[in-house]
Amino acid sequence: MFHEDERDMAGINIPKDSYAAIQDKAMRLSVKRRSDLTKFGVLVATLILASVCGAVFPGAALAAEWLDTAAAGDCAACHGEDKMLPEGHLSTLGMSLDQCRLCHTKATIDVTDQMPLSHAMQLGGVSCTDCHGTERPPVAPYMEKCLECHDAEEVARQTFRGEHETNPHNSPHYGTELDCTLCHFQHSRSEDFCAQCHEHGFVVPSPMVPGKKDKGVIDPEDNLRCTLCHSEAVYTEGFMASAHANNGCASCHAGIDDAALHILKEQKPVEISCGACHGEIAAEYEQSVHFLQEKLTCQACHTDIHTRKPLQEPDAALSISSCNQCHDESQDRVSLGHAARVMAGNTDAAGCTDCHGVHSTALFADTPEEKARQRLLMTDTCISCHEDPLLVGRNELSLVTVAGFRRTYHGKALDLGYPEQGAGCADCHLPHNILLSGDPRSPVHPDNRAALCGQCHEGFHPRFASFVAHPDEHDPRGFTLLFLTRIFMELLIASVMIFFWAHTILWWRKVYWEKSLQRKSGRARALVLPEETASQYVRRFSVRDQLLHLLLIISFMGVVISGFPLKYHEAPWADFFMRMLGGVAQAGLIHRISAALMWLLFLYTAWLSLKFLFPKGQGTRGWVHRLFGPDSLFPNLKDFRDVWQMFHWFVGKGEMPEFDRWTYWEKFDFFAVFWGMFVIGLSGLVLWLPEPVSYLLPGWLINVAYLAHSEEALLAAVFIFTVHFFNNHLVPNKFPMETNIFTGRYTLEALKEERPLEYERIMAEERLNQITCEGPGVGRQLYAAVVGLTSVLIGLGLTVLIFWAILA
Repeated sequence: MFHEDERDMAGINIPKDSYAAIQDKAMRLSVKRRSDLTKFGVLVATLILASVCGAVFPGAALAAEWLDTAAAGDCAACHGEDKMLPEGHLSTLGMSLDQCRLCHTKATIDVTDQMPLSHAMQLGGVSCTDCHGTERPPVAPYMEKCLECHDAEEVARQTFRGEHETNPHNSPHYGTELDCTLCHFQHSRSEDFCAQCHEHGFVVPSPMVPGKKDKGVIDPEDNLRCTLCHSEAVYTEGFMASAHANNGCASCHAGIDDAALHILKEQKPVEISCGACHGEIAAEYEQSVHFLQEKLTCQACHTDIHTRKPLQEPDAALSISSCNQCHDESQDRVSLGHAARVMAGNTDAAGCTDCHGVHSTALFADTPEEKARQRLLMTDTCISCHEDPLLVGRNELSLVTVAGFRRTYHGKALDLGYPEQGAGCADCHLPHNILLSGDPRSPVHPDNRAALCGQCHEGFHPRFASFVAHPDEHDPRGFTLLFLTRIFMELLIASVMIFFWAHTILWWRKVYWEKSLQRKSGRARALVLPEETASQYVRRFSVRDQLLHLLLIISFMGVVISGFPLKYHEAPWADFFMRMLGGVAQAGLIHRISAALMWLLFLYTAWLSLKFLFPKGQGTRGWVHRLFGPDSLFPNLKDFRDVWQMFHWFVGKGEMPEFDRWTYWEKFDFFAVFWGMFVIGLSGLVLWLPEPVSYLLPGWLINVAYLAHSEEALLAAVFIFTVHFFNNHLVPNKFPMETNIFTGRYTLEALKEERPLEYERIMAEERLNQITCEGPGVGRQLYAAVVGLTSVLIGLGLTVLIFWAILA
């Protein structure tokens, strides 16, 4: 059958000694083909007999004619009343092949094992006479008849099913002339003709076997198959217009592999979770209260799943009506607050899902920690809308609602992530009863505020409730005293800092310029005293003074480090410092301890001042002289003259003024403590003990105290860390450190140079021997260096953070 030279065609390697076997197989195939023809001959003979009998028995002739003209799906045309279909199967009369495929596409039993190819062709609209003709007896169809419908060249060019390299329709032995009926049998199961010699693994398909679908592609026929029975409008037109129109029915209703059993209700679909497609939403929903506590499925809310339209944007009114299906005990809420505005057509107003989430309605346990988490979540939700300038403007709401809240302790504590330490929006504005403060039903109405505040505070006078939760310090009419306090503090900060920063810059330039010229000329600094006495040490500060200064450093650093993360709660570094301190509550404790220490230092210093003015045994005699005398820290007329002369010296218009024991900037530093304690201390007490203070002052003064406390703290911190540090440590002739406040002593040369008037008084009064002392030891010098430099570096670092927060 094969020529030797053709044995390697199309990549087929056939051993030489196998040709006899192949020829034998081919011979047996021809015998089989003749057997098939014999079977067909029997069929033809039967038809002829039926025709002959038709002359005697007209019914038989009618049956033959009926076979020629039988409609598609008319099984009874051949099989009579025999049950060829499973019990309960749909009537196939008039059905086409495509309609059969609607159910049998995913059948577990191969349809070609049950129905020959000729039956499929008959269902496909090809009648018996299309292939066998109308002659009697019918003729057997050969390849020529197949080619009337099929193009051999086109079939040969197609990729063969199964992704084989060899296409049997383009045989290396016969080309495109291989007879179709060698593989495709019409009235029996088809076979692979090539398998007699080769092992390609070809599968000869029937039109009943569908091709492979691309993964993820939904076949529209899947839906049509189901709608043969489920023909209601909701499953046909409704579903095709829904958001799930591109999905097949089986994408949600899986497990139907036998349509007949499904029709008999013996096989029911397996419900596939919506999370199979909506994974992210399902993950959210599995953490929600509706799933964890109520065990609700998606269909509990999405009742219109077959006709659900895709939402272009959130529909607040729809969310309210959906939620009210279960939460019907609160129907009155629809007439109040946000819901009333939603139902009136305000698209900016919040519906249920705007606050509670669509699929992420949180579940909160009845614990302080969970209540704090709920407070933070609800406050963030409120702020997300009330901070939107466009939404606020369209609805004529207050532009300072959120900003004012964030200026209060409550807002700052929540903003830093410590909701257990402050009140959130929903603590005062009941979530489902958002009403204006003038409405008597509102919890923030003046008549209801005392009860509202009493949820967290206790032991207060009713006037405590006049505290303003959303203060606007820029409103001169609504908050007059708060507005004036802000103006005063801003002017105070600006005037003090502008003056002393100018003083600092001019001083630095003057001293640096003179030292540079001195180094350039090569001249050493001339001593003002003989060399043998210049290095003699004298006492400047007592041990008591040194201890007071150290405690003041500790207390001041404590209030700044614990207070400024709350003041600048939105700064990038605030959260780090607050966590380092242990949270808002712990920071507040540190702040109050430091403030209490500062109060004690202030009171002790005030007592020492009184002792200085009124020494024991002298009564009130001479207190005025002592107040304005050279040893007093109280300003006098000379100090004002020294300021004027100092600025002249800065610009080269005169000599530097001569100072006595205290300079004018040291006196300012001292009185700044008294002024600062008056403002910071008193306002701090109001904030520390607001409930008892309410018996003396109205609650709205808490807002004023908070502003004054915060701004005065800013002035004190910036002044100490810039001006004070420069005057005493960073000025070029003392840089990097002036240690006499830590060691308590300095040289006689320094006394003579820096405070010539005091030096002359000491010499005139012959008190030099009383203040002469040894120089500081190694331990004292090390202590001065470590404590002094550490304090300066911390202060400068805090200054950077403060300006970072202000300018950010």
